[in-house]
Amino acid sequence: MPTPGHWATGANGVAAAAAALKVLVLQEDGVMTNQSWAQSSVTTTPSPSASACIRFKVFFFRPLTHVFSLTSKEESREINGEIFVDYVRPIVSAAFYFLGISQRLQVLTWYHYCLTYNHTAAQISAYLDGDLQGVISRNTSRWFAEATLVLGQYSLEYLSSYTERRSFSGQLTHVGVWGRTLTGLEVAQMADCGPFPSGTSISLDQEWILNNASFVDLPETEVCEKKTKSRYLKLTPMPYEASLVACAGLGGRLPVPEKSAACP
Repeated sequence: MPTPGHWATGANGVAAAAAALKVLVLQEDGVMTNQSWAQSSVTTTPSPSASACIRFKVFFFRPLTHVFSLTSKEESREINGEIFVDYVRPIVSAAFYFLGISQRLQVLTWYHYCLTYNHTAAQISAYLDGDLQGVISRNTSRWFAEATLVLGQYSLEYLSSYTERRSFSGQLTHVGVWGRTLTGLEVAQMADCGPFPSGTSISLDQEWILNNASFVDLPETEVCEKKTKSRYLKLTPMPYEASLVACAGLGGRLPVPEKSAACP
């Protein structure tokens, strides 16, 4: 549930508490590490179908950015969500798929990402901001096992062997795992900051185990603000100093991690 702590002035001029959201912050400095993550303290129950959704804002993109891992002792990659600028990569029961997306992602912008699996139809569905990006036929031939949710890292083994080059730098909220297939309407409403579907087995409101990560409260209005379209310019290769000047001249900013270890 939202927590109080931010104030806004109402129509009558009286200050009123505005709703705030619990937000997880990972790798704010952008330096890649496999030591920054959050792990759920509860696990899911075995189920034939499942859904995992999250709202994210990227500070620094990796060659492939891993947002979440639903991982179990039976299969380290039950449901994993990865992103890049122009595609998403669902991983369900260790099967990998690339899906192009309708609009390129950008840093410092909130997006809603949802993956669902329908065991009866043997289909994986991927949603971005409530819009269906693709449906993949995939018969897992097994139920999802009891699993733990890890945020910010790609797990090659159960709760270990995290890969820093796929680690997440940014903020996460509206986290949820369900032991059923969410409908397209439920996903769309949630993406629009509407009702959160009932029946979550894992959510951000529960206790989490944090490692080089922290929670902050942000105004719900900030997280749910409408996005503005961006224009992308592809510049020719140039020295670092020249790129800073070029970006500044275009009215932008070039965020660069403070340590060279962050560079792929």
